[in-house]
Amino acid sequence: MFFTGKKLRQAKQLMRQGDLSGACGIVDGKNFANSRGGRRIARQLTGRLVERAGRLSFNGDLEAAWRDLSDALNIAPQDCRDRVSSETSKLVERTIDHAQAALLAKQPGVACCSMQLLADRGIEDRRADDLKRVCQLLLEARDWSAAGRINEAIRSLCKAQKLQPELIFLNDQIEQLRHQSGQLMELTNRLRLAINQSAWGGAKSVSEQILEIAPQNQIALDARRRCETKQAHQQKSVFDVPESSTGDTQVSGALDSTCGGYPKPSQPPMRNKPMVVAEDVVDEASAMRSFMLWIDGVGGFLVCTKSQVTLGRAVPHCGIDIPVQADLRRHHLKIKRVENRYLGRQPGLASEDSKSEETWDLLANDQCLDLGHGVHLKFMQTHPLGNSARLELTSRHRTEPWSDAILLMGDALLLGADRSNHVCCPGWQKNLVIYRKGTKILLRAEGSLEVNGSTQVGDVLLQDGIRVIGSEFSISCEEVRGFL
Repeated sequence: MFFTGKKLRQAKQLMRQGDLSGACGIVDGKNFANSRGGRRIARQLTGRLVERAGRLSFNGDLEAAWRDLSDALNIAPQDCRDRVSSETSKLVERTIDHAQAALLAKQPGVACCSMQLLADRGIEDRRADDLKRVCQLLLEARDWSAAGRINEAIRSLCKAQKLQPELIFLNDQIEQLRHQSGQLMELTNRLRLAINQSAWGGAKSVSEQILEIAPQNQIALDARRRCETKQAHQQKSVFDVPESSTGDTQVSGALDSTCGGYPKPSQPPMRNKPMVVAEDVVDEASAMRSFMLWIDGVGGFLVCTKSQVTLGRAVPHCGIDIPVQADLRRHHLKIKRVENRYLGRQPGLASEDSKSEETWDLLANDQCLDLGHGVHLKFMQTHPLGNSARLELTSRHRTEPWSDAILLMGDALLLGADRSNHVCCPGWQKNLVIYRKGTKILLRAEGSLEVNGSTQVGDVLLQDGIRVIGSEFSISCEEVRGFL
C-alpha cells in the first residue's frame, strides 16, 4: 500500500502541473484499480482528459484530441466509460466534418490525414470510407496530371465527382484538364518534329513549355536532358587534352556530371548511315561500336554492339566504348561475351599478354562491381537463355553521353513491360525486339510504323538519326562517336 500511496502522490502532483500524459503513465496499473484512492484519481484524470480532448477538437487539433481520448479509455473506471464513448462519437463527427471542409478547400492531403486518424483506431464509418476514397482519387488525379497523363486524371476526377457531387470545383478542374490535354498534344507533336529535325534549341524550349503544364512528364524530361547533352557536345570539351597526354594515367579528383561533353567531330556525321555490326568474332574494328537508344517516356540507353567492350574515363577519342565521368583509368575495365557468358577484368591487374580465360572473372547476374574511387556498377543478365546483358551505374557517376543504363547487345534486346526485359517499359502492351541479322541491326514490332515521317510495315533497319513511332512507343537512335 506504501507503493500505491507514493504513486498516488506523484499522479496528483503531475495533474496539478498539467502533465496529464505523465499522470496517465502512473495511473495505468492494477494497484490503482484495487484501491479507493486510485479509482478516485482515475476518475478525475479521465474527466480532465475528456474535457481537454473536446477543447482540442474544437480548435482543430484532432490528432492531440484522439491521443487524449485513447489515454482516457485506457485508465477510465467502468462508471466513466460512457462519458468517454460519448466524446468519442462527437470526435468522429468532428473528424469527418474536418475532412469534408478540407476537401471543399481543395486540400485532399489534409482530408486523407484526418481519415487516417479513424482508420488507425479501427473506427468504421461509411461516410469516412467514401471520403477516403475521394481523397485517394483526387491525389491520383494530381499525380496523373503532373505526369501528363490527362485522360487518367480526368477519369479519377469523374469517379470522385460521383461519390461527392457537392464538390462543384471538380467541374472546373475537369474542364481545365481537357484544355491542357489539347495543349499537351500540340506541344508533344511540336517536340517530336523538332527532335526529328535535330532542332535542339527549339526542342528544349518546347519541352520546358510541356513541363510547365506537367512537371513530371517523362517524355519532356527525357527530351530536355537529351537537348542539354546535345548542346553541351557542341561546346569545347573540358576533357580535351593534348595528344602527347594520351597515356593511361590517373586523374586527381573525381569528375562529375557537371563536366562538359566531347568536342564536335572534325567530320560531320553522315545521316541515315546504317548501323552495321560485325559478327561475334575477335576482329571487330569495322563494326559500329555503340549508339544511343532514346525511348520516349522511358529514358536513354547506351547500346554497345561488340562482343568485347572497354569502360574507362571519359576522354575523347581514347578508344573506349563506355565512357564514364569518374576518376578512372582510360582503359579501366574490359568485359567480353563468350557464348552466353560474360567475363570481366581490369587491365593492369592481369597480364595484358595473356589471352586465356583464366585471367578473366565470370560475371554473375545481379553482381555488383566495385571499380574503385567510389564507382559502383551492377551487372544484370536477366534472360539466362539470351546473350545480352545490362549494366547500371549505382553510384552518382554517369556515362558520357548521359544514359540510364548500358546495354551489351548479343543477338537481341527485348523491350516491354516485363521487368525481366533488358529495358522495362511500363504501360506497354506488347514487346519490341531489336536484333541482329547479318551485319545489320533491325527493329521488329507489330503493326504499321512511322519511320522518319513515312509509314512502313515490317522490320525496320536502325540507322543513325532514325526515329520510329509505333502505336505505343516512340524511339530514336544516334551513333556515339566521340570517345572511339
